[in-house]
Amino acid sequence: MGSIKNDSGLLKPLTSDDYYYHVSLGHDHFKKRDLDKAISSHTKAIEIIPYYYLTYYDRAMAYYLKGDLANALADYEKSKALNSKDLERYLRESDFYNDVGRLEDLLADYIKSRQISSLSSEALETPENNSSQSTNSTTNTHTNNSSNIIDLKPKLAPRPYQTEALLAVERAYQLGKNRLLVALPTGTGKTVVFAHLIAKRSSLGRSLVIAHRDELLEQAADKIRMIMPDADLGVIKGERNEINAQILLASIQSLSRPSRLNKIKSDFATIIVDEAHHTAADSYRRVLKKLGCFSYTSPTLTLGVTATPE
Repeated sequence: MGSIKNDSGLLKPLTSDDYYYHVSLGHDHFKKRDLDKAISSHTKAIEIIPYYYLTYYDRAMAYYLKGDLANALADYEKSKALNSKDLERYLRESDFYNDVGRLEDLLADYIKSRQISSLSSEALETPENNSSQSTNSTTNTHTNNSSNIIDLKPKLAPRPYQTEALLAVERAYQLGKNRLLVALPTGTGKTVVFAHLIAKRSSLGRSLVIAHRDELLEQAADKIRMIMPDADLGVIKGERNEINAQILLASIQSLSRPSRLNKIKSDFATIIVDEAHHTAADSYRRVLKKLGCFSYTSPTLTLGVTATPE
């Protein structure tokens, strides 16, 4: 596990009573992505020395990759509170977390969603009307509150659980997984999730949304337009075959036809399959294979969304 110099300047082996023993162990577990053990090791290190900023940052990174964003943010803020200057210097000079990124950037969307959620709650809280207030005063109060709600940015901000889903997709992709599934109950905004994903990845290349019903394609187009008003949308369905658009919305019935499929370039950065429990069908498998979605080396992110994954 390592050694450390004692007061006499001699090397002695690290033991489970030493702070650095648990820090070193935590780093080893993190490299192996054994996140529960990494968290446990860093927690023991914190119990020994509870005021060292870097241990909280280490544990925050493990929490982040595990998907526990609330604890990741809490530990990150604790590390900054203890010594933000040294933390910043460490992050500039060390490459230990280069393959993951900086927590400040990784948690940005989560922090933003919490702020927007807080603003929404405050805007919806209408004070009790005082009996002495005039009707006009009451009307103005409600109008101002409504204005606060309408002006919240962005117009279609993801809810906290939708942000967590987006961050989980991003984490998995960073770890080399390019075929992913998001399962959310009916009515919780799966379309909003993948619309934001398309927007976030738009600079990486084209996107394709595949669905089996017209209303799903229309819903996807509506949500994407709300997030990206100037988006270049194209449709592959019936007589429409707008295959060169930056964002394609395709009916599986049309796209799976060889005459259509053979004309599609496999240059998508992001492919979304709505109602992904249908992908066992031959038509879906034929399309996904043609587009390279079954290749482990493909840079394309293929995301299925469904409420019924089983």
